[in-house]
Formats: sequence, C-alpha cells, structure tokens
Amino acid sequence: MSDESSDTEAEVTLAAESVAAIGSTLASNLVSSRQHYVESFNGKKDADPLKFLRQFNRVAKALKWDDDASKLAKFPNYLTEEADNWYYAYVDCLQKNIDIPNTPQPPNTFADLKDKFLKYFIRDDYKSHLMQVIRARKQKKNEPVRSYITDIMAMCHDLDDTIDDQIIFDYIYERMEREIRKQVMFLAPNILTDFLAKARNCERTLESELKLNASTKNKVASVTEDPAVLAQILSAIKDLKNFSTRPNSGINSYKN
Repeated sequence: MSDESSDTEAEVTLAAESVAAIGSTLASNLVSSRQHYVESFNGKKDADPLKFLRQFNRVAKALKWDDDASKLAKFPNYLTEEADNWYYAYVDCLQKNIDIPNTPQPPNTFADLKDKFLKYFIRDDYKSHLMQVIRARKQKKNEPVRSYITDIMAMCHDLDDTIDDQIIFDYIYERMEREIRKQVMFLAPNILTDFLAKARNCERTLESELKLNASTKNKVASVTEDPAVLAQILSAIKDLKNFSTRPNSGINSYKN
C-alpha cells in the first residue's frame, strides 16, 4: 500500500508541475501576443492611419521584419473593410499588370506603400496638413505637460523620422503653457529627454506654488469669516486710524 501511495503522490506532483508549466507557457504567449498586437485598420473616418503605422512599425521592429519584403508582405494582414478594398485596388490589382507597359505600378518599397497609404487615407498634402495640426496644437487647460510634449513629439516624427530635436523644441514652445515655457526656456535643455524632465519639474514647482497660495487664501478667509476675529481686526484698524489723527500723536509729533 505504501508503494501505491508513493506512486500516486508522484503522479499528482508530476501532473501539478505539468499544469504549472502549461500555465506559464500560456501566460508568456499571452504577454508576447499583447506586446506584438496591432489593431487592424478599417479605413473609416474615425480611424487614425498615423497611429496604425506607429503600431505596425513598432511590431515590425520587435519581430525583426527589417527588410521591405517582410513589411510589404505583412502589411495587408492588418487591413479590413475599406482599407482592405484600397489595398486590393491599388496594390493587388496593379501587381497583376506589373508586366504591362505604361500602366501604373504597385509600390515596390515600404516607404512607397506608406506614402500612398497616407495620401489616400489622410489627403494628398498630408505633410502640410500634419504641419498645420502640429502648429495648432495647444497645451490644454489642466493638461499634463508630458501629454502635450509627447503628442507633439509623435506628430513631428510622423512628419519626418529624422526631424531635428531643436525643431521639435520650437513646436513645443510655441503653444506651451506660458509660465512653464518661461521656466523651461531659462533652463535651456538640449535633448528631448532632458527637455521633458525639466518641463515636468517646472510643472511640479508651479503646482506647489498654486497649492501654497490657495492654502494661504483659505487660511485668511477662514480667519476673516470668524465674527469675533473680524471684529477684533476692525477694532484694531479703527484704533490705528484714531491714533494717527490725534493732534499730539507720535506721528504728528515727529512732524513738529
């Protein structure tokens, strides 16, 4: 009986270890799939083609789709509805006629595909349009400075992957909250990470000052709202006025 009991315990232990291993594998695969997730793009009016391209490029980099051939092959897998119809009409159908002289050619590089994609789903002059959006972007009331800065940064890189940091600084400064802008410009950061860190520190300093001012006002208000304290203050002011207007007061005696 003891041998049978030992065998049973060993089988239970082995089964438990197997279940744990399977669970660990599933969890790992789930995390990996989330990290490599790209939300499909349907091409509808509320769909964001720039956000879709950012997600696609991030996953392409993680999965080492380094060459154009890999990106060109994977790209249509994430298109649905109108976007899928666009790809069929402007890529697949053109591919069928690739050997026919004097016919439109399909994109043969990912940069070309990206350009055609953006021109169709944003507008032909999408770079000019994006520039207008960047210039019009203003830090909203109570918006964290990090949200404003990272949004400008993202749009600038959508505009040009090789854009210079100083140009991004100029766009950020243009519509940044005035007090934060003054302090950050005084500190003169020269790289984006330093810029963001200094901007957040300035924001925290201003928030602390506002809280301190609000606290002081509340204390003053609470004091003056007390009838007894208010009466004492008014009485003291009245006495001071009476003292200063006496003929032989200290103030007048100095004049004499």
